[in-house]
Amino acid sequence: MEKLAQLYTSSEYTEKNPDYHAKDSPFKWRNFQKCLRDAGKRNKISLTEITSVCEIGCGAGGILNCLKNSGLFSSLARIEGWDINPSAIEIAKAKYSNIDFFCEDVFSSGRQYNLMICADVFEHVENPFHFLRNLHNTAEYFLFNIPLEANLLSMLQGSKIIRSSYESVGHLHFYSASTAELTLEVTGYEILAKRFAGDRTGNLFAYPSLRKAIATVPQFFLESISPYLSSVLMGDHLVVLARRRQRP
Repeated sequence: MEKLAQLYTSSEYTEKNPDYHAKDSPFKWRNFQKCLRDAGKRNKISLTEITSVCEIGCGAGGILNCLKNSGLFSSLARIEGWDINPSAIEIAKAKYSNIDFFCEDVFSSGRQYNLMICADVFEHVENPFHFLRNLHNTAEYFLFNIPLEANLLSMLQGSKIIRSSYESVGHLHFYSASTAELTLEVTGYEILAKRFAGDRTGNLFAYPSLRKAIATVPQFFLESISPYLSSVLMGDHLVVLARRRQRP
């Protein structure tokens, strides 16, 4: 897997994705925020007790910047982003000097946080089960954004869409909502809140195209009837707030 590792540690990934998905950050954060607020209302998490937040695989830092400006956490004292891609960290440091960014492996740092953000990460990892179990040691609560690429539309397109996802962004694993939830469950996570991202219009405005505009119409109506069915047929992202499962 040396070639795959070099995709992130060299400038290759940034060359393929020059904005480092920065336009995705606002609507990803909006969905994270909805999960946090929902769990807070049900007393599954105390937002006032969150003092430290980290994002693993933070990229160019857009999600953390949205978090910092949201005012959601009244006691927040520490925000950090970690990524093994030096190009991404250079961009993040230049754009958001008021957030601490590190071009290192957070697992070897020994640092711990109240909340860990893991947005579009473990589908890139050779062994996601090992990765997710190691992630336990970094925080108490976890936010996941998981692309649901195992859907009917992608299966009908066959290797075209799967190969494209691998070659452009390095995805190795392809999830449905059910397999994503099962993966979290068997690696020791308790799901506190979840939702489908469902932000078709936000994604369209971020990356406008005629083809995407045409596809958005049936997706929007199907989503309004059944978000789960929409994800099965046309994909989506699953947004999850979880915590380490308590051992008996």
